[in-house]
Amino acid sequence: MNKKEILYFTVMGSIIVLYVLLQAIGPKPINWSESYSALDKIPYGAYILKEESPRLTVKNKVLVNNQPLFVSLNNEFNSPNERYNWIFINSELGFDRFETEMLLNRVAEGDYVFMAASTFNLALADTLNLKADLAYSPWDSSITNFNVQSVDTFALAFTNPTFDTTKVWKYPKLIRRYLTSVDSSSATILGIDEKNLANFAKIDFGEGALFVHANPAVFTNFFMRDVSYAEYAFTALSYLPAGNTLIWDEYYKDGRRYENSPIKYVLADKTLSTAWYITMFGIVAFMIFRGKRKQRIIPVIKPPVNSSIEFAKTIGDLYLEKGTHTTIAIKRIDFFLEYIRSNLGLETHKVDDKFLNNVAKRSGINIQEIDALFSLFAEIRQAKNISADTLKLLTQRIDRFYNQSKR
Repeated sequence: MNKKEILYFTVMGSIIVLYVLLQAIGPKPINWSESYSALDKIPYGAYILKEESPRLTVKNKVLVNNQPLFVSLNNEFNSPNERYNWIFINSELGFDRFETEMLLNRVAEGDYVFMAASTFNLALADTLNLKADLAYSPWDSSITNFNVQSVDTFALAFTNPTFDTTKVWKYPKLIRRYLTSVDSSSATILGIDEKNLANFAKIDFGEGALFVHANPAVFTNFFMRDVSYAEYAFTALSYLPAGNTLIWDEYYKDGRRYENSPIKYVLADKTLSTAWYITMFGIVAFMIFRGKRKQRIIPVIKPPVNSSIEFAKTIGDLYLEKGTHTTIAIKRIDFFLEYIRSNLGLETHKVDDKFLNNVAKRSGINIQEIDALFSLFAEIRQAKNISADTLKLLTQRIDRFYNQSKR
């Protein structure tokens, strides 16, 4: 290695080290992802609520569930002489039929469950006839209740006369979430927004009850840091009996982390993660410089051309140029049906109610969504020509099926 090469690698190495140091000591951008985890202090984490939740019980302590319900209900939280309050907060909640049955059996025996989520699915939603929806309307000025005049906020209030029903909490109007369906025979509406849309309800079940809230974001750090918003959250949670043992769920979270992983523990700490990255950089730099001195010159060999990819691109360009959206759509449908046959083990020659129910059960996707998808297939097959928007809608729905399918 001559002097020019030494100078070059020294300058480049210094620049890289300086960049790593600046990244390590500089301010980190705010993470706006929705984790709802008690381990996260980001805006949409639940660190504050978890730390303050002991005040909800006279025992002044909170147990944490880090396992699936079918494990924890049979082991750690299976004391016959003790009743529990369960808190589940996440963007989406859904348990399989076995877990749902176990949880509801415990509720029937006297446990209480508080669930806050934007979406309820799987057996939980079917059993309780529970559905939630959202509406984004930044130009909506048809607000008639609570004297809310700003289109940048929406308001929440409680309906129980035990509380002050005139008290209103105004939240940034990013997305209005509300309950569209709940078992009316056993449900009581406990909270509404300024459009009289229910967002909080109690469902009686045996000796216990389930409390369902459609706005999980109001329980996150972003709002809990404000005393007035914290008052709303704890008022909603105050329905849980204070004498029961409180269990905070940390398993069914979008931002779930495993503390028993050494690497995740290191990366979760700013100082340790900085040392880790510098060490990794040093190892890579050592390998590069060491390899420069030891390694022989390797001739450049061009990789073979993947003709199948080129062929697929050519066919795709041809379809796109001619604008034959219908042909592309039919191909996508045929490929999707092959996926059903190969991955779900179902014959696709006859599409009836039995077939649609089998697809829903094996994929774990709501039957209404499956029915809507195959109805779209039928419309496309009957149409002579379809628009680019219809093709885009078909692609989005098929991709959503692939992402949500359990197989």
